[in-house]
Amino acid sequence: MRIIDSSVIVKFFSKKPGWRRVKKYLLKPYTLEFAVKELGNALWKKALKGEVSFKDTVEIIRGFKLITRFIEQDTVVERAFELALKYELTLYDSLFIAAAEKPEPPLSPAIANKLR
Repeated sequence: MRIIDSSVIVKFFSKKPGWRRVKKYLLKPYTLEFAVKELGNALWKKALKGEVSFKDTVEIIRGFKLITRFIEQDTVVERAFELALKYELTLYDSLFIAAAEKPEPPLSPAIANKLR
């Protein structure tokens, strides 16, 4: 199991410098649900600049959702807040760390149902 944060996702799908190096992390990835929004926001910026079409952004997001297992952030938010305070990290970063601590991350209901 591999938890990936939004920076890896955005780097790969936005083709930012170094995007090829992160490809290996996208094999059966787990991430938090809000990563879709962050990917969408990065693609929105590229679309405004004319670097990607609307059709391509939709395909990228659909593809990302197909290969990714999503973790509900509500299941790790308390632990994340504890880590954030203890180590003076942002809650944002601590959410990914708390998710990575779990031996079996709590999946979103839609994914959990598909796996049954």
